[in-house]
Amino acid sequence: MRTKLVKMNNWQFITDLLDTSADDFSENILFKDTSGKTTTYATARAMTIDLARGLVLSGVAAGDRVGLTGERNSSEWCISYLAILRMGGVVVPLDSGLKDNELKSMLQDCSATCVICSGGQVETFKRIRKDLPSLETVVATESSGSFGAPKIADLLEKGRGQDIRFPAMEPDRLAVLIYTSGTTGKPKGVMLSHRNIISDVAAVHKTLRFVPDDVFLSILPLHHTFECTCGFLLPMSRGCSIVYARSYKSTEILEDLRDNCVTIMCGVPLLFEKMYIGFKRKINRSSALNRLIFRLLFWVSSRGLRKFSYRGRTLFASLRKKAGLTKLRMFVSGGAALPHVVGEFFNAIGIYLVQGYGLTETSPVLSVNPLERNKFESIGLPLSGVEMKIDNPDDKGMGEIIVRGAMVMMGYYNNPESTDEVLRDGWFFTGDIGRVDDDGYFYIAGRSKNVIVSASGKNIYPEEIEALLDQSPYILESLVLGKKLPDSNAEDVIAIIVPDQEFISQFESNGDASSTDEIIRAEVMSVCSRLADFKRIKKYYIRTEELPKTSTRKIRRSLEIDDKGNLLEKSRI
Repeated sequence: MRTKLVKMNNWQFITDLLDTSADDFSENILFKDTSGKTTTYATARAMTIDLARGLVLSGVAAGDRVGLTGERNSSEWCISYLAILRMGGVVVPLDSGLKDNELKSMLQDCSATCVICSGGQVETFKRIRKDLPSLETVVATESSGSFGAPKIADLLEKGRGQDIRFPAMEPDRLAVLIYTSGTTGKPKGVMLSHRNIISDVAAVHKTLRFVPDDVFLSILPLHHTFECTCGFLLPMSRGCSIVYARSYKSTEILEDLRDNCVTIMCGVPLLFEKMYIGFKRKINRSSALNRLIFRLLFWVSSRGLRKFSYRGRTLFASLRKKAGLTKLRMFVSGGAALPHVVGEFFNAIGIYLVQGYGLTETSPVLSVNPLERNKFESIGLPLSGVEMKIDNPDDKGMGEIIVRGAMVMMGYYNNPESTDEVLRDGWFFTGDIGRVDDDGYFYIAGRSKNVIVSASGKNIYPEEIEALLDQSPYILESLVLGKKLPDSNAEDVIAIIVPDQEFISQFESNGDASSTDEIIRAEVMSVCSRLADFKRIKKYYIRTEELPKTSTRKIRRSLEIDDKGNLLEKSRI
C-alpha cells in the first residue's frame, strides 16, 4: 500500500491539491468516467494547464466569472473547474436542471463572461445570451449537439505548448461563487476563497483517514458543495481514484460499488435509506433460518455498537462478500438528518456510516463523527480549527448553532444585507437549531426557518416528526409542514406521506387503496402516540408520486399546502 504523507502544509490554492498528488502519484488513476475512460494524475495536470492556456487565448481573463455545468458528473467537469482556477478565474457551478430564467438570473448577477457546458446545453446558453451582455463565450465539453460552439478539445489544442504566465494570486482571493440550491427561498451567491476550501479539506483529513488506494464513488452532482469538496477535492488531495456513478438507482449504485472495488462513498440520507430498504427486502425474502441467523448476529453487533465495539466487520463478512462489497469500508452522509436505524444498520453489518454536518457557506464540512466513536443521532464533533457553540440556549440547551473558522465564507455576492444577517462579530449563524452533549457531540433539531409554532406558542421541529414517520417500512418518505390557522399566527401540523407500495404489496395481495389508507392511518397513529400532544399530526395526505426534490435529492421545503393537500411553491413577496 502506498502511504506517502499528504503535503497539507504546502497547500495554498485549490490547484495545489492536484499538483502535490500528481508529483507523488502521477500514474494513479484520478478519474474513471461512466464510459470507462480513465485519466491519470499526470494527464489531468497537463490537461488543466493546457485548458487554462486555451481559456486565456479565448479571451477569458483573471477574475472573470465562468459558469460550469454538465448533465452528469465527469472528468471534463473537474478538469474545467481546475483550469478556470489555474488561470485566475472564478468558478460558478451551475445546476444543469435549472430553468432558463434561473440561469439567466445567476449569470446576470455575477456578470459571467464564459460558460462551459455539455454539448446538449449549448443551445440553451446561446438562446439566453442575448439578455446577458457580459457572456461572450460558450464552450462545450464534447462535440455532440454542440451547435458549432468551441469544444474543450479545441481549447486544449489551442493552449498546448503555449508560453503563457498565469497571474499571481492570494489564498484569500475569491475562487468559487456558489448559488445556493434554494430549498427554502431565493438562491444567494456564496463566495468561497481558496483558503476557505483548502482549510476544510485539510481539517477533514485530520478526522477521517484516507489512503491513495481508496476508490471513491461520486454520485451527487458536482455543482453541490458537499460532493465537490468531499467527492472530488478531498480524494484528489490524497492520490485516490474517483469513479462516476451511472445513476441514482440503488441496484446500479450497488453494481458500481462492487464492480469498481469502491471503498468510500459520500451521499445524502435518501441514498442510504434506499440501499437500507434494498438490503432489508432481500433479508425478508430469505429463508426463515437465514432470517433468524441474521437477527441474532445483528442483535449481537448492534449491542456492541453502544460501547463503540464494531463486531460487524467479522460477523457479517459473508453477507458483504455475497453483496460484492468486501472492499467497501465507509459511507459519509450529509445534507440532511440521517435516520438512526439506517446508521445503526450499516455500522452493525461492518460498513462505517458516519454523519457529518456543514453548509455551502462553510465550504461545507464543519463536523463529523469519528469512525470508532460514532453516535448515530449526532452530527459529530467539530473539525480541527472549527469553533462551534449554541447561541442563547433555552432551559433544554437548545439554541442556534453558530461557528467560526477559516472555512467560513467571505460573504454573499452583491448582498451585504444578507451577509450581515449571518456573519456577526466573527461568528456565522447557521440557522440550525441544536444542542451539544457532555462529550462535545452536536445534535440538530431542525432549521429555524422550518419551525412550526403551535397554538400554545411552542416550537415544533418537522424533522423530528419526519424521522419517526420514515422509520416505518410502509412509508417511503414524508414531509411535515405547518398550515396557518384562520385569524391566527399558530399552525397545525400537516403531513404529506408517500407510501412504499412495493413493501405494502407483499402483505396486501389485492393492493387496493383502502388497504393502503388503513395501513398509513395506523402508522400515523403510532407515531402520534410517541409525540407530545402539541406535536401531533392534525391531518395527513397520501401522495402517490415522490416528493419534489432538489438536484441533490433533498426534499424541497419552499412549499406550502392547500386545502386539498396539493403542494405549491410558496409565494414570494
